[in-house]
Amino acid sequence: MGSGNYTVDPVTGEIVDPETGEVMEEHPVYMGWERKAFTPEEKIKRSRTKKICIYAIHDNGLHTYIDSPRSRTAEVARALRLRLLNRRMRISRRDMGLVTLLNMIWWFGKKMGLDARVIETAAMYARKYMEIEEVGEKRRKPVVAASLFLACRSHGIPVSLAEMLELVGVTRRDVWRIVMRMGLELNIKGRILDPRLYLDRIASQVNASNEAVSIAARLIELAKRRGMVTGKHPAPFAGAAIYLASLLMGVRTVSYTHLTLPTN
Repeated sequence: MGSGNYTVDPVTGEIVDPETGEVMEEHPVYMGWERKAFTPEEKIKRSRTKKICIYAIHDNGLHTYIDSPRSRTAEVARALRLRLLNRRMRISRRDMGLVTLLNMIWWFGKKMGLDARVIETAAMYARKYMEIEEVGEKRRKPVVAASLFLACRSHGIPVSLAEMLELVGVTRRDVWRIVMRMGLELNIKGRILDPRLYLDRIASQVNASNEAVSIAARLIELAKRRGMVTGKHPAPFAGAAIYLASLLMGVRTVSYTHLTLPTN
């Protein structure tokens, strides 16, 4: 009788009892991924099946897609008609608002250069918020901005709210009200961002050197050890670190005026 603490042989794949040496099972079915993937995008792309649920699509991706015909036979016209009919049947009038909202999230997310997983999280937040409160045509843009902002915070991506407002074209008051309610109702807890995440973006906008960024990162690390970062907004703190690093290097081109817009 075996001990119950079995191990898997990495070469043969057999399940072996380490105490007795008894082979408990031969040629087991491998339950892992059949292809190597180093990023979430590669994991989805190289898998035989896609994700179970896709929030960025109004029907969660549970639909049949009819591809365009490649052959030039008599069935081409019929296949095109079936494809057009399938696309019309997928979207009902009741889902038109949701489709428009998800398309806006995808478009603004790609314009910001966000990852697909961040856009997926923003779409999930928007769908859950629509279950709590009705979203009309005039409130779509604030919901889009709030969803993308909270999704970036959940994934630890440094995005300024002022930058988001300028891109989407909404006011801070409308977006902040939705951000507060969405965070409370959906229990969204954003990550505490490290000021060092803002260094590269701020340095590129004020033309700071790589040496200044390296010195600023060390200054932020020393400030974190002394507890000076707690309760401070990470973007202005990163701007102040770059300013001090420029002064230590003797560079007078970086001033508070240059750092006002990037750290807002």
